[in-house]
Amino acid sequence: MQDMNLRKSFLTELKLELGARVPQLALCLLAFSLYHVLALFLALNSVGGRGFTGLEQTDLIAERLLRSSVFFGLRSPAVFLSGFFAVFLSMQGFSYLNSRKKLDFYEALPISRRRRFFGILLSGLLIYLLSYFGTKLIGFLIALAFHALNRAVVIEALQQSVRELVLFLALSGVALLARMLSGNTLISVFLLFFFLVYEFFVRALQLGFRVAFYRTMVTEGYPIWLQTPRSSPFFYYSNAAAGFPYLSSETVPASEMLRFLQKSLLPDLFGVLLFLFYLLLSYLAYRRRRAEDAGKALVFPPIYLLLKFLIAVPLALSAGGLAYAIRGGGLEFPMELFMLFLISLLSCCILEIVYHLRFRSLFSRPWDIFLVFLLSGLCFFWYRFDLGGFDRYVPKKETVESASLYLSDNFGSRVDEYGDTDYGNDSFKRMKLKDIDAVRELARQGQKYTRSVETDIDDRYSAESAADSYDFIVNYQLKNGRTASRRFRLPETVDPELMDRVIGSPEYKEVLFDLNCYPFRKGRGEGTELCYISPSATRSVPVNEEVLREFKEVYQKDLALYNYSFSHSHFRVGSVQINGSQRMEDAYESWLSHGYTTGGSFEKFQKVHDYISDYSVQYPIYTEYRNTIAFLKEKAIWSEMIPEESRVEGIELNYRTVYQDQYFLERVLKLLEKAVPEDSIRGDFHTVNQLDDMTIGLRLKELVSDPDRGSGGGSARYLFLKDQTPEEIRNLEEWIPMPYAEDGMDSETSAS
Repeated sequence: MQDMNLRKSFLTELKLELGARVPQLALCLLAFSLYHVLALFLALNSVGGRGFTGLEQTDLIAERLLRSSVFFGLRSPAVFLSGFFAVFLSMQGFSYLNSRKKLDFYEALPISRRRRFFGILLSGLLIYLLSYFGTKLIGFLIALAFHALNRAVVIEALQQSVRELVLFLALSGVALLARMLSGNTLISVFLLFFFLVYEFFVRALQLGFRVAFYRTMVTEGYPIWLQTPRSSPFFYYSNAAAGFPYLSSETVPASEMLRFLQKSLLPDLFGVLLFLFYLLLSYLAYRRRRAEDAGKALVFPPIYLLLKFLIAVPLALSAGGLAYAIRGGGLEFPMELFMLFLISLLSCCILEIVYHLRFRSLFSRPWDIFLVFLLSGLCFFWYRFDLGGFDRYVPKKETVESASLYLSDNFGSRVDEYGDTDYGNDSFKRMKLKDIDAVRELARQGQKYTRSVETDIDDRYSAESAADSYDFIVNYQLKNGRTASRRFRLPETVDPELMDRVIGSPEYKEVLFDLNCYPFRKGRGEGTELCYISPSATRSVPVNEEVLREFKEVYQKDLALYNYSFSHSHFRVGSVQINGSQRMEDAYESWLSHGYTTGGSFEKFQKVHDYISDYSVQYPIYTEYRNTIAFLKEKAIWSEMIPEESRVEGIELNYRTVYQDQYFLERVLKLLEKAVPEDSIRGDFHTVNQLDDMTIGLRLKELVSDPDRGSGGGSARYLFLKDQTPEEIRNLEEWIPMPYAEDGMDSETSAS
């Protein structure tokens, strides 16, 4: 009986609380009515009219469905209203805490502080629920009247409603805590902003210091958790929609919806837990507040000291890092130390003025300035001198599950199982190197070498420091489920036997030269073009699955030669490129797997996507690849590295035209047989120091639609190995005509 009376009294108090907040309810209802009712009606009514054909009416309905999806779905701008009212209702509900007169009035009422706290909290939640879902239901009826509602839009709208409700709760918790810690509305708003952006700021600062000072830092594909604040409700709001398909058809695959719901459940759950965490802290702060705290900047002095250091230290570090970047590095830090001290002084003094609300408190706590300067200096030097050993880290063998090694200038591109072209480091996630000892030793040597040659961040991008080294990225998959990545350089003088153990391993070559990618899969090789690209010409031939299978067999035989020693001592003479288009079915599967699908049937997908991007895969060719060269000759697409004499229009030295006669041309073409193509250094284990700095170019005549000779034109460029450039080539500079500046004659006129 007593419990029933308590429930009745609490409901009565809740009803009275709602009655006291009628203006807030009216404002919330008005805002959501303008969006869910009026704006939706105007948007749907502006589409359509009379006198349209059946096909045009179908297009109009599709356009209305699209607009309904925008209003109700995952891209709905209503989230801004939900976020605003989460803050507004929480702040306004407890605004009496900032007024001593109002606080005394509420304290005199026969209501416990606990029931008042939860009564205000629940009244704000009810105001939001009535306004949001009431107007949204009316919007559904309007959309239904315009035939702008289907199963897909309803499912998306329901999911968005859950996301916005979770965001409302989490933001309410943050705003509530900000209100409880301060007796001043302006300071409460500042604390709310602080809670929402602080983690992002600290993580961004940490990332900046790591990139600036850690020589082996991998910045490609950096984990998103280091750039998005986990303590912010927006993190879980955005993650709850990750992978959700854009729904515009009447058919939603059940498996696709189930997969998304499983992904979105965890972020929503964490969002609710975040709300409960902030709610607990808010309630504890509410119970410990005193009536005399009304109007104070911060209610609890220990919280002020904590906030002071949390704000001042990162600000000082930011100033020190900025000074270091402007000065350009080095081992002397007068400017950095000055900026650290200056910002420590300014931030501490400003915070003292804000806290005490009087200017004469400027230097009331001088020791805090010293402590902030000391902490920021320790953090700065921790990163600057790598006191934590980041650049020296190599995991123990027993902790490594697998490893992959990535040469950052690897040859060519790859195609995934659905036909999507995949560049860079992502394709190396499949690499599982077995010789962990060799990988760890290479990483240890490389990281030590990198620390010795990169004394500043500018050295990382210096052409001189990279002239005789290779740039690698190593990824470790650890047994505890974590991953670790480091970038490092290896000098040209690295132990070739150690390199061969990794580069020559089957698991390395299987990923680098993927002969199981999209074009080689059953049913996907039809309509594919196989090209041979050499400096002199490009020749191609249409192929089918049988021809691709034959190419795969001969290339695998030649691939047995490939290792570090082979790549370092041999230069490519050309490359085989396989071009084609994905099948529409494969593109549909790819969009499904990436969450980009329209959510409908394959037939619907075909109507929406009438064009699918092409793919291409490249494989390097060396003169020692005799089986592959024989295959290319058999298909009549092989072309020599040096073009025929009849195709050469002119010779260039370092991009400047050289005057020549017929005998001179024949002699130069003969000498170029000992040269290598200019782009042969790309993707292989070659360095700039291996080659001479003289570029020999041949201007070629354009070939058009010649089935026997292929296509080509423009220019072909070659380089000689270091100290192997023939003297006749070096003397070509004497044949470069000089223009007459006085009469404006060009080089060809002056030569003639």
